[in-house]
Parts: sequence; structure tokens; C-alpha cells
Amino acid sequence: MAIADLDKSGRKGEAPHDAWNHAAVYLIKAAQAHARLFVVESFVDSLKEGKLSTPVRTVLSQLCELFIIYWLLERSGDFFLVR
Repeated sequence: MAIADLDKSGRKGEAPHDAWNHAAVYLIKAAQAHARLFVVESFVDSLKEGKLSTPVRTVLSQLCELFIIYWLLERSGDFFLVR
């Protein structure tokens, strides 16, 4: 969505800084989603590679699932952005 906004603003002849400002909300949401993805991937990788006892691995896996579900529910509206 952010790229589409930037392209549309550019085609309209807007100044680059104005186009950037119009797309800022979507750019921030994309950056936040990317950061959450990085955290989850890192967490999952460390669970796979770490030398953890079974009970600790189970609890950390559940914590990771809780984190993922929380953010999916918290930001579920982002998946339904329609213009």
C-alpha cells in the first residue's frame, strides 16, 4: 500500500516529500510488521537450535505462539486494508 501511494503521488506530480508524508502511515505499519517478523523468526530459530530442556522448550514455544496470536489479533485490521 505504501509503494502504491508513493507511485500514485508521483504520477500526480506531487513533491517527493509530500508523497512520502502521505504514505508515512503505511510505511510505519510495514516497518513494524517487519520488526515483529524478525523477532518471531529469531525466536523460532533459537528454539530449534538452542540446547534447552523439554519443559523449557515447551514453555518458550507456548510463549512464542502467544506472542504471534496476540499480534495477529491486535493488527488483524491491517490484513483487511481496502481502498
